[in-house]
Amino acid sequence: MRINEKHIQIGLYDTLNVNWQRAYPNLYAYDWESDLLVVTKHGYDVEYEIKVSYADFRADFNKAEKHSILRFGKPGTCPAKFMYVVPYGLVNSQDIPDYAGYTEWRFDGRNLYFDVIKKAPFIHKIKISDSRIRDFDKRLYYKYWSLMSKVDFG
Repeated sequence: MRINEKHIQIGLYDTLNVNWQRAYPNLYAYDWESDLLVVTKHGYDVEYEIKVSYADFRADFNKAEKHSILRFGKPGTCPAKFMYVVPYGLVNSQDIPDYAGYTEWRFDGRNLYFDVIKKAPFIHKIKISDSRIRDFDKRLYYKYWSLMSKVDFG
């Protein structure tokens, strides 16, 4: 079985969601699409940038504006924390920018496992507002119904 982004999103949710109050896959919360954006029980938004190959990881750094915002980010322009999620052994700590953390994933043929290697530092410490969460909830709701309208039940 070949592991893709959806597998990782579900695995992260199943493994790490005890500290989350919300999770949003593939959400445009900022000026880019977040592979998985979560709101923690403490009210901070954390973005998980999922990578399945080294080429995929390196390509992310071609998004210079995104990384400039993350490096010097202000609340409302980026998440409070930013994490890469990469295959086991793909990168080392020197490959990860100082504003990001990383988690490694591995698949044993049956289960996905996640190990936090470097905790993400705070980019800022402003909690996400209730109105922003409601906006994310609406986007997820409409995305769900848009997908459901394409399902053939016949």
